[in-house]
Amino acid sequence: MLLICQAALIGRGMARAMKVENIQRSKFSTRFLGAQENKIDSKGRLSIPAHFRASLQDGQEGEVLYCFPAFNRPVIECGGADLLGVLMKSVSNHDVLDEEREALEIAVLSRIQQLSFDDTGRISLPKVLRDYAGLDGLAAVVGIGARFRIMSPEVHAQVLALADATAAANPDVVRGRSLPSISGWSGSDE
Repeated sequence: MLLICQAALIGRGMARAMKVENIQRSKFSTRFLGAQENKIDSKGRLSIPAHFRASLQDGQEGEVLYCFPAFNRPVIECGGADLLGVLMKSVSNHDVLDEEREALEIAVLSRIQQLSFDDTGRISLPKVLRDYAGLDGLAAVVGIGARFRIMSPEVHAQVLALADATAAANPDVVRGRSLPSISGWSGSDE
């Protein structure tokens, strides 16, 4: 019943995104990995890494990218339909007529930009997003598992320094015993 109400409220496309997120969550959990800096041309076009574009096609209808400004720092959050589903699921914890839910829907959904790729794998970043992230000339495209971020190289350096400091302060998060054993490992998944 809740899914029917959500589908009526947010449209068929977003309901499909929620279905993708629920059914294939594990498939998408670590698909955007690595970071690289790319130029932004005078028209605001930015090349997205090929393996990121390929991940956007997994289980979805073509290469569609959803981007929106992050709330906690000057970066652009990006992902496919499954990211949209996760956002909608988090908002759907509130009653349909709740004012807080409406505020969250407006805060997130009204800022989402649906972007497509040209033949060379570039997106045209809207000026509002470029200005928000302070992008001028270069952008870091940074994979963080289920989504990726676009940010200035300066912000990327700050985020990376904070992440390194956090990891150093929490050595128990990734212990040697949590990594696969090297002894007896053949390199295959059998």
